[in-house]
Amino acid sequence: MSRRVFIPSWLVMLSAVLMLPVMLPAQSTKIGIVDRGKIIEELDVAQKADKELTDLSKRIQDTAIQMRKDYEERILKYRQQEKLMTADAKTSEENAIRAMEQEILQYEQTKRAELNQRREDLLKPIRDLIATAVSAVAKEEKMSLVLDTSSQMVVFHEDALDITFKVIDRLRRGNKPK
Repeated sequence: MSRRVFIPSWLVMLSAVLMLPVMLPAQSTKIGIVDRGKIIEELDVAQKADKELTDLSKRIQDTAIQMRKDYEERILKYRQQEKLMTADAKTSEENAIRAMEQEILQYEQTKRAELNQRREDLLKPIRDLIATAVSAVAKEEKMSLVLDTSSQMVVFHEDALDITFKVIDRLRRGNKPK
């Protein structure tokens, strides 16, 4: 049986940064910094996606709240009438309440999965767009490595290394070179 070893992504990134000068001795190593969070804030398509996800999440939450309210009202009504009910009526109502609870749980689980899928559907093209622009700017600037400050793996960098605004400019121009 083979064992898998978990290596934290920050350790892999640090190792890559430290090993780059050794792996590329014949050429100068130029490193760039980008803030994907800042880029996303500047993209209209990302703001539209965020609004769509927020609206969808609110609709799902509102429906779940109403379902829970109906559920609690049914329990309250049952407790008020419980002493007057026959054994069969009690069993029937208890089963209906349990089914209602399961329906709520199923709804929340299904909608959470749908929301996650919609989030991925909206964000993947945005991430790809940003990656393409970062790659293009990095090639233009002849960079060997670009680190993302929003990943919290970069502790310090000089402002001169930051290509965030060049990437934003490229995206605003429709990802076309200067």
